[in-house]
Order: sequence, then structure tokens, then C-alpha cells
Amino acid sequence: MGLTVLYNESELTTQGGKVVIASDNRDFARAIEELQSADARKAAIAAASKRGIPDPRIGNFPRAYPVNSKGDIIEPVLDDGTMKDPTLPEMKIAGYRGDFQVTARLV
Repeated sequence: MGLTVLYNESELTTQGGKVVIASDNRDFARAIEELQSADARKAAIAAASKRGIPDPRIGNFPRAYPVNSKGDIIEPVLDDGTMKDPTLPEMKIAGYRGDFQVTARLV
């Protein structure tokens, strides 16, 4: 299992933004542990630095969420408060992602 920086999903400027990291681990507890690890934080900092953010820092505890095979966020509750049918193909978890907020170091 591994971590992957999703540059096409990340939103970065030279001052900061969001780095999205994916875990292909389907086990919820292990995926969350992986996304909250030092390796995930290092990957987010490296991605931000690669995109031109000087001396980047992480400003949050990553928000982790499940995604399906299309990369869509799985939202089990509809707008009216009812639950979606968990047997639908779009409800099958293919992995988890974490959003890391990064900023340039303020000196």
C-alpha cells in the first residue's frame, strides 16, 4: 500500500493551498493512520515545495475521506437526510484521501 500526491486535485499557489494525498489502502483504520503519518506530511511538504511554495508548512490535521473508483468523494447521506443505498457501485470504497493545507513560512 502506498501514498500518492494527486497534483491534478491539489490547489496550490506560490503562497499556499491544498495538497491532496491518496492512500490506496481500503482498510479504513490503516488508511487513516497512513494519511496522518509523518510520511504523508513529508509528501505534502515536498509537493508544495515542488510547486514553488518557499519553505512550506502544514497548517492543519488532514481531513480524510473515502473515494470511489472514479475518485469521487463518497457521501452516504443525501441532501434530504436519507441514506444512499450502500450497494450502489458509486458507494464502493476504492481508497481514501487526505487534504493538507500548506502555507509558505511566515518570517
